Amino acid sequence: MKKPVTHSKTLSQTQRRAQLLTFAAILACAWPAFADDGLQASAKDQYFDETSAVTLFSFDDVSIPFTQNLKLVMRSPQRHPANPVVKRGPENSVDDWAVQFYGSVIRDRSTGKFRMWYVAVSKSERNDRMLPRSAPWRVAYAESDDGITWTKPNLGLVLSGGNTNNNLVKLDPRIGGVLNLKVLHDPDDPNPNRRYKMGAHVWTPKSR
Repeated sequence: MKKPVTHSKTLSQTQRRAQLLTFAAILACAWPAFADDGLQASAKDQYFDETSAVTLFSFDDVSIPFTQNLKLVMRSPQRHPANPVVKRGPENSVDDWAVQFYGSVIRDRSTGKFRMWYVAVSKSERNDRMLPRSAPWRVAYAESDDGITWTKPNLGLVLSGGNTNNNLVKLDPRIGGVLNLKVLHDPDDPNPNRRYKMGAHVWTPKSR
């Protein structure tokens, strides 16, 4: 068995920036390409074909360009008896139809709390034929002290069901339906309001 290579214990600011730029480049490649003004493009050219993309796994020692302060450890997951630990909300809540974890969990080192961003789907909005089919798929937030017992704080940011008493994350401007979101923590960003960065797989239907 190949011995793990030892590295320095922390990432430098330059290396952290390089990782974020790599992440941004991957998102840019996945973003749908639209025709310039005055040019007619086919539907095939306008939308990103995810079936032709290359999938990289974090344990792929060949495709991943570099790693630091990491070693490969394969473990068998164990199902917690309380699963699902993040349950759907009560009737008429923003996630009463689905709590979908195509999201991220980050532990805040300053508070010790686990912070989760996930996809929430409202039953009433999903059944509303007047809304675009992508409208109900939105970003929500939860937090936990131990990673098992989760609370959904009232953020008061997004209007849903006639009020803002929910845990939806405000996206400005609002984009289409969010199916897959990833959050990165960049503590080196000089702007404290931009230290959490989100990338997402977004879809907008051609028709309602």
